[in-house]
Amino acid sequence: MVNKHIPIPENLKDRGTYKGVPLPYVSPDQRYEWEGSGNRPFEIQEVFDFRGADPAKVADCYELRLCGLCGGGMGMTIAFLGGPISSESLCYTFPPMHEDCAEYAAKVYPDFAKGVDPAFDPAHSTEPLTECVMVLGTGYQPHPVIPDVIRVLGFTKRRVFKGGEEQGRLL
Repeated sequence: MVNKHIPIPENLKDRGTYKGVPLPYVSPDQRYEWEGSGNRPFEIQEVFDFRGADPAKVADCYELRLCGLCGGGMGMTIAFLGGPISSESLCYTFPPMHEDCAEYAAKVYPDFAKGVDPAFDPAHSTEPLTECVMVLGTGYQPHPVIPDVIRVLGFTKRRVFKGGEEQGRLL
């Protein structure tokens, strides 16, 4: 079950939510977020699929160095989140994030920590989350062979999460 006591990072507080979980900036359809609510975040009441990403928003993240989770500009250090294989290869499909956004995602988002399961409900799951690894770096470039994959440059460290809890830091 998602821990409702995990504090939402400041830069995610203005995002629309689904069952209390902020929607990623790259979500394919953000119309729910502002529909009928002026500039206030909107709580989605229907089913929302966290797996999708809007290709134009993903491209903006890479081109403008925006966080894939909150949509804000990033500084020198950036974070990528995925499983152990992504961590070893330094190759990712989700855009870079702020470190605090990636830490939050490692604790609450189903796609980073749980594989692709369309029935997964982030607010009511009783299944333990799988291992999720955050990699910090300073840059990225497109993979030379695999489309839609980004390779981390300037690697600095790894942070390992399991079951939503940090397990340690590795170089």
